[in-house]
Amino acid sequence: MEANELSSIKKYVSASQTINTNDKNRILNYNDLLSIKHYLEASRTIDMNDRTRILNAINIFYLTNCQHEIITDYIDITPEKGRNIKYCSKCDITFDR
Repeated sequence: MEANELSSIKKYVSASQTINTNDKNRILNYNDLLSIKHYLEASRTIDMNDRTRILNAINIFYLTNCQHEIITDYIDITPEKGRNIKYCSKCDITFDR
């Protein structure tokens, strides 16, 4: 990812933190922000500090602005072991770490 792309993501996330979610004309497109989150989680080329800072900002935005739809699921950790998890189907935040 080039520096200008990372800068654009930082600006986008920063702007999302100041959006008044009651203003229907200015609500952040959750899908765009979720796409950025997924991209950053998968990226290994972005500086770890930048990546962590941006992901934290996105997660804080979702924690305070998403009307969560909690899903309980069971995931396999090994063929013999698994565990229950809870996550939001809208923003992918997990709640039982």
